[in-house]
Amino acid sequence: MAPPLQVTNGAQLRLLWNLNNALGINVIGLLVTGNPVINQAMAETLGSAVKAAFTAQLAPHMATGTSLVRVGVRDLRSANLPEFRDTGAPALGTGVGDAMPASVAAVCTLRTAGSGKSFRGRIYFSGWTETENITGGIASPAVGTSIVAFVGAIDNAVTGSGFRLGLLTRPQEDIVINETTTHSDGTTTVRRLSHQTAKSGVARLVTVVENRNAAWESMRTRINGRGPAPTSLEPVSAIHLPG
Repeated sequence: MAPPLQVTNGAQLRLLWNLNNALGINVIGLLVTGNPVINQAMAETLGSAVKAAFTAQLAPHMATGTSLVRVGVRDLRSANLPEFRDTGAPALGTGVGDAMPASVAAVCTLRTAGSGKSFRGRIYFSGWTETENITGGIASPAVGTSIVAFVGAIDNAVTGSGFRLGLLTRPQEDIVINETTTHSDGTTTVRRLSHQTAKSGVARLVTVVENRNAAWESMRTRINGRGPAPTSLEPVSAIHLPG
């Protein structure tokens, strides 16, 4: 079992999308720079700002069947805290043209000051119009420009609430996997196959947001018909009880 998701300097932002009635989710790390109170009011503030950024940057290139439905925020500084989601109206795509399949995605790369796999991240955005698929089967220049601008706008939006865009590393426990061979004479040989050392969860500041190329990527979890619509996540009625 994995340890509880706890990052002493981190939080989590989730974007819940309706991609022609298929569910799409982006999970974005946040570095806590102040002492924010993460509650429903915070969710409403961030939801409004992120949806406004979507309308300004991505919506003109997204199909009308694409919408940013909910923005959720969760405090990771302690384990097992609730997520708060905004209740504002969905932000709708306004692009002209038919929608490409929900599994077709453009990728934004996040970099930190460190090097190595643990210091990089990616965000996949789906919901584009066919107009953005140009000669050669690649994304138009506007796709890369818009996703970089959108992620930059998210950083600007969260900065005023005591966060910065961050890259999260999950905590992990010390795990050793051995192979034991029992020989015909009754002796045994033990060979270590892998050793994962324990580490604490940490959030690192994102320093560069970039679109590296115009190639489309595929998100199989967003194939039409495989996932429920975001409305399936909406309770009929709910309250948050005091902790």
